[in-house]
Amino acid sequence: MQFILTIAILCLGLIVGSFVSAWVFRLSTGRSIIYGRSACMSCNVTLRWYELVPVASFLLLRGKCRSCATSIPRQDLLLEVVMGGLFALIYVIFGLTLQSVLLALGIVFLVALSAYDFRHTIIPDQFVGPFIILGGIAAVLSPAPIEYILAGLFSGLFFVSLWFVSGGRWMGLGDGKLAVGIGLFLGPALSVSAIMFAFWAGAIVSLILLALTKWGRVEFSLKSHIPFAPFLAFGFLFALFSNISFFPWI
Repeated sequence: MQFILTIAILCLGLIVGSFVSAWVFRLSTGRSIIYGRSACMSCNVTLRWYELVPVASFLLLRGKCRSCATSIPRQDLLLEVVMGGLFALIYVIFGLTLQSVLLALGIVFLVALSAYDFRHTIIPDQFVGPFIILGGIAAVLSPAPIEYILAGLFSGLFFVSLWFVSGGRWMGLGDGKLAVGIGLFLGPALSVSAIMFAFWAGAIVSLILLALTKWGRVEFSLKSHIPFAPFLAFGFLFALFSNISFFPWI
């Protein structure tokens, strides 16, 4: 029974991932996510139902539009697979509880804002706002609500301080908002771990890009702007699922 439910939740995650992919794209174009049918971004031909099946449609169409043969963005497939995997992982590790449902909903917005920040280097309030609200509800329902709420406030204050001191050169204000939600969901100890993982991941990727620049593969410098939300999302997920706390006494 548990295996069947895991597969069902995995499939639900795939569907949600497909929705998130469409949401991220439509938000940048001003189109409504509620009204209007999905269409090819190149030829604008309305997609049929069998072209909207997560993962399977991409594989059957070999990653191309049936009408104009334009390549379908690989990000669509990636978001579907990632969301499906995260939903299944949440269920396997945390079970089916109110907290796990709030966590899954929060991760939907976390993945959406990470994908949008990666594309447009900005974190929309439409994504980060619900993430903070869901984190606040999870914090209130946690065993130590005051500690979790303070974790959210201090996490956000840390990034806002970096934004203020650097005049916005080091961090964006949206990163501070995102950090508030991370602290609310994870609490004091794990939120510190998440932020540390995020900075380490950012440093590693920057070093890799600098090496590729030296070899003439990409163009990157220490002054180049890198969207930080994907790294914060990585830190959040890694701390959440690994439960690694560098300061367990916090």
